[in-house]
Amino acid sequence: MMLGRYMATKLAAAGFAMTIIFSYLLVVSNFNLYTFSEMARIWMLWAVIFGYGIVITCVIDAVTERWEALARYKTALYILAGALFFLPFGLNTFTLIAGIVGAFVAGMFLLGQTLATNYRACNIAFIAIPLLFLLLIQLDYTTKKGWEATSTSNSYHVTYEHFNGEHKIPLVLKKGDVVTTKIVINLARGVGGHHLENASGQILGQTELGHDRLQAEIEQDGTYYIVLTGERTAGDATVEWEIQ
Repeated sequence: MMLGRYMATKLAAAGFAMTIIFSYLLVVSNFNLYTFSEMARIWMLWAVIFGYGIVITCVIDAVTERWEALARYKTALYILAGALFFLPFGLNTFTLIAGIVGAFVAGMFLLGQTLATNYRACNIAFIAIPLLFLLLIQLDYTTKKGWEATSTSNSYHVTYEHFNGEHKIPLVLKKGDVVTTKIVINLARGVGGHHLENASGQILGQTELGHDRLQAEIEQDGTYYIVLTGERTAGDATVEWEIQ
């Protein structure tokens, strides 16, 4: 029973830290649900908070319980564990900034753990909120207005008054195929982009050929997608492809 409560507190602490991160992502995405959901689907973030965060703090708890002289340094050890997570990636400006962020997140983890330990309602809420976010980011928040498209066997052209999200153009390809694309996007407002992904959503690397042309070699049979993306955009896009 005690172990169950202990692990529930750890889950709540991780959930509180994740809730703070999600709140930040909502603000920086200007409350664009599509952009937010794409950032929140970075599963490495979930793994770090709920995996590394829980495991390393359990280790710290065990160490400070075994050697009571270290108990006074528990808070510092939590924060240090968050800061040092990025050290294996080298010592540079990025890892220093990431280390500061990691230390802040570790502080939020500790705060969430304290609240969850002292208030049962917080314990329940901090576990429930990330689960709610996990469900919400599975939804498609793409919105389109005035979407007028024409297509052929190897091209797609669209004009739109509003586009926020993504649009996928399927290609059935075989191993060894070389697909060359030319994508031109003209925007009156907003930010747009494009990429090539497989059926699992993994983005494929492409070689730049110049003049808006990209090329990729297919490693296995399947359905692939040319994906157009937009963040509150208006304009038009022309997509052409050649398969060899």
